[in-house]
Order: sequence, then C-alpha cells, then structure tokens
Amino acid sequence: MLRLVRFLVWVVVVGLVDSRWIGMLDWFVRIDCTLTAADALTAALAQRDDTSWIAPLAGGTRLTCMVRTPDAGSDGGRPLFEHLLRTPGIRDVEAGCVLRGVGGWAGRTSALDASEQAALLGPTQEPPDGPEVPTEASGWGEAEARLAGELALDGRADVARLAAVTGWSASTVRRRVAGLRAAGVYRGGVGLRP
Repeated sequence: MLRLVRFLVWVVVVGLVDSRWIGMLDWFVRIDCTLTAADALTAALAQRDDTSWIAPLAGGTRLTCMVRTPDAGSDGGRPLFEHLLRTPGIRDVEAGCVLRGVGGWAGRTSALDASEQAALLGPTQEPPDGPEVPTEASGWGEAEARLAGELALDGRADVARLAAVTGWSASTVRRRVAGLRAAGVYRGGVGLRP
C-alpha cells in the first residue's frame, strides 16, 4: 500500500514570493462552517488569487487556508474576513497573521542533494526593516505580480510563457527573475500535489 501512495503524489516546483518584501501579510485562517456550505466555500476560496492553499478538516465542517492580504496600513484582510463572517453557513472565522515563516520547506527537499537544495532555496535574506518595501517605482508592480502568479502555478515555466504573461521581452523576464531572486523577494520551492 505504501508504494501505491508513493506513486499518487507528484512533486511540483513552485515560485514563492516573500510577502514581507511587497507589503503584504500572510494569514492562516480557520473557518467553521456547515457541511452544506463547505463545498461552495472551498470552491470560492480556491478561485481567489489571494488564497495559496485550502484544506478541509473535521469531516468537512472546518476549512483551513492561507490567504495573502495588503498590509495593516491599508485595512489588511479586514474586508475579506468581514465578508466571510456574513456568508451564510459560516459559524466562525479565526485568522492568525504569520509574523515570520519558520523552517521553509523542511522535509520537502530531503530527496535533493545539498547543491540542489542550495540552488532551489537560494540565499536567505531578511527584508528591510520598517515600512520600505518594493513598490512599482523600486521594482514591484503589476507585471511582477503577474510574473509571481504564473511562477506560483509552475516554478519551471519557460521564459516565453512568462514574457507573454508580463508583456516583457524574454531578456527582461530573465533579468527581473534574477533580480528578484538576488534581492530575496522570489525563490523556488517544492510542493506536493496528489
């Protein structure tokens, strides 16, 4: 049986953006809901660009998800959370802001040797202290957000596809990805997909 499970799980390469660098907050959200509301709520959250993953728990009446919202200076995730509380079938919503990621992808890169792990994870850097974060003027804009969205779906996306998504030339895509990696804003990661 263990072998069968092993073949049903795919390892995928994804692109990850450190939200602290771009003025966003990550929230770990737990939602208690009725069984009848769970499927529609799961589908609705899965369609949102700001939801990075969602998982049902407790027989389908509890959902957990990770949501990215603007920082607290711009109302944070308040509108989303208030909307969830007004949604029929939702009993309770609890959200905790992720202050600092811990451990990265521990255990998920164990199949890689040290040089492959270093190439995938890249150098670890801390974001700048204070409110100064990359903005459109300093290097983070709509095109970068589209680039990050595409890389989140497939961290191995080819340059032509990324150029089509961003509207940039291939050389600009290569330069921007390299720059975002060097700054610690973007890194590759490994995920598991059933």
